[in-house]
Amino acid sequence: VAPLNPAWSAFLILVDLEVGTVSDAARRVMETDEGRRRGEEGLAEAGRFLAAELTRGK
Repeated sequence: VAPLNPAWSAFLILVDLEVGTVSDAARRVMETDEGRRRGEEGLAEAGRFLAAELTRGK
């Protein structure tokens, strides 16, 4: 289970942007400097989470 935080929220919005299901308001927020920064943080957070999950022992 991934912890919910602003970085994960931004990552999920990025996913919605890519598949075309995000609202216009969210799209505008993600186009700002702050939105882009949060999106980068979210992508890094998701990458760290996936790396940890894929490398942990069973």
